[in-house]
Formats: sequence, structure tokens, C-alpha cells
Amino acid sequence: MLLNPKPKALFITHDAGNYGASRSLQQLLKNYHAYDVDLVIRKRINKKSLSDSEIRAKFGEHICNIHWLFLPFDYCCKYRTDFSFQFTLASYVVSLLWQSDRKRLMEIIRQGNYQYIHLNSLVLHPIITQDYPFIIHMRDIFDGSNPRALDNISKARGIIFIDAATKEPFEQSILPSHIILNNPFDMTGVKHYKDIQSPFPDLNPTEQVIFTMIGVLSATKGTDFVIRSFKRLREDNVRLILVGGGEKKYLSYCKKLAEDDPRILFWGEEKDILKIYAISDYILRGEDYQCIGRTIYEGLYAGCQVIVPGEENKKNLMFQYDIFRDAIHFYHPRDETSLLHLFSGLSGKKIFERIYRSNVGEYIVRFQDFIKCCLGN
Repeated sequence: MLLNPKPKALFITHDAGNYGASRSLQQLLKNYHAYDVDLVIRKRINKKSLSDSEIRAKFGEHICNIHWLFLPFDYCCKYRTDFSFQFTLASYVVSLLWQSDRKRLMEIIRQGNYQYIHLNSLVLHPIITQDYPFIIHMRDIFDGSNPRALDNISKARGIIFIDAATKEPFEQSILPSHIILNNPFDMTGVKHYKDIQSPFPDLNPTEQVIFTMIGVLSATKGTDFVIRSFKRLREDNVRLILVGGGEKKYLSYCKKLAEDDPRILFWGEEKDILKIYAISDYILRGEDYQCIGRTIYEGLYAGCQVIVPGEENKKNLMFQYDIFRDAIHFYHPRDETSLLHLFSGLSGKKIFERIYRSNVGEYIVRFQDFIKCCLGN
């Protein structure tokens, strides 16, 4: 007797990198076995596509079909790194290529017999039609610049907001089924990293206090602000590690800014990001607004402490604040003196005792329950 085949789902992502939205989707799909999953990934003009084996290593060995297509990319969200993308020749070319690949995507959807199609970001909203059951993941804050985004979102079968901030712009809108569901995190693997080899001979994580920023190095993220603040710190037994790549001109600017301070280390891109959390004491962000972000939660789940731009009286914006309150340190956004005060106070407090956490099991249950609700199961 043949077993009933699994239902199928299609996941569409704008990014297959090591950070942010891509990392959240990777954590979901690696642990998601209720459906057979096909994956569509946004193709880049100036970036080589990864191999299928590299994609399955990131998103899960059980991923079935993998497609690379040119997809829409609508910068209609606050705090994006490069708003000028909308007006470049490259964006115009990508738009034309999307119009061509749209037919191919619709054919994949028609032939796939999918129970639902998941979009991993607001920037992909032009894909949504009422003809198919779309679920959209709201990971960015809608800026209201494109009214068509709201029209498209309203056609979705369901919306997953990652926090209250991403839902707030839609408070006055009539929405389809929706849920606030924080991202999945599993940092239990950090405990297996011992005696990590560093590319920097002067880095000694067992003795030095390590402050770390993870992600794209950019002015929006406040990389140069953090460098300037850290340079004012008069402590020797500390290091600032900057993990990630960035636009070439800005990266050169930051390195020039830091060149007279050997305590500031540019790590570059890191595929095995758990090793970074294993050697870090404090994970920080440098945006000019109250910003939590995935790296903050990963730090907390990895047993690090975190440094967050924002006000403590808005702590209700953080999930599980009561659990992590003693590990969270706020400073006034883009205030060098405020951040320096934290650097100074924490520079003698290395983290030795850690608890490694995961919420993946609970997350998968809530995610799947919401999908069932949207599909009327």
C-alpha cells in the first residue's frame, strides 16, 4: 500500500546569504518536514549563483527543486541600506528581466500544485496574485512609499509579522489572516566550538573582552559610528570585531577610520557564523533608531550579552525581555558618549557562564498551525 505523498510548498526568497532574512528562512526550512519544499531564489546580475549542493547545505538537504530567477525587488521599507537602488540602471534592467522571468515563475507555480507559496520579504510583494495562496513574511517596516504594496499584501492568504514594529504600519488597514511570530533561533551548536583559530594573531578570546557587529557594513547600520565610539575607549584588553562585507568605497572609509587602532578587527564574510558567537562577549548594533534584529536574538540565545540602540522604556518591543533583561544594555541611538559609557562599563566584564538556547521546535509548531489556519485546514 502506497503512503499518501506529502503536500508541496514553494518558498521564494530574495536572498541566500549568511545573515538576516536568509538566515531566518534557513533555520525554518532545515527543520520543516511537513511539506515537500521547492525553492526559488532571486538571481543577481553581478553575483554568481550558488550550486544546488551549496543551497541545500544552507537551507536543508531535503529541499527538492531549486530555481534561480530574476525577481522583483521593491524598496518600500524603512532603513534599507541603499535606497538609491530604485533609480539605478541596474534596477531598470532587473525590472525588465523580472517581466521576462515572471512567466517562468507562474509556470512553476501552475505545474507545482503547491498548497501555498511563501514569500520571504516585503520586497517581493509584486509576485502576489489572488490566483494562488500566498503567505508573505513581513521582516521589514513598510514605509508607505508604494500604495500598490498594500494592495498586493491584501491579496495574500496570510501575513507573518516578525514583531510589533513590522505590524504597526498596517494598524489601520484591513488585512488577511496574520500573526506576530518572532524568528527561529537555534544557538545550541555554539557550545561545540572550542579553541577557535583566529585569523588575527593578536586576538585572544579567552582573555580579551570581545565586542562584535555582524552583518553588512554600512552607514545605515552605523558601522562608522561604532568605530568612532570604540576608538574613544581607553582600554587595551578589548577588541571590536566587524563581521561581514560591504560596499567597497564605504568599507575603505571604515578601514581608514580604524587604521590607527589595532583593537579594531575586520573579519570579513564568515559562513560558519556560530564560531563568531562562540568567541564574542557582547553583540551590538549601531542603527539610528530602536533596533533589535536577528543578530541580537542570536547573541542572547548563544549566551552572549547585547548592546542595543534604543530606550529601555520601550523594552516591550523585545520578545522574552523578562528572560534576558540582565543581558541587555541600551544606549541612545547614534550618541557616541552613550555608547562609550557602555563600552567602558562592560570592558572589564567578560562572559564566562552561558546558557545555549533554541526555540525552533516551538516556532515550527506555531508556523505550521498558522499555515493550516490560512488554508482552512
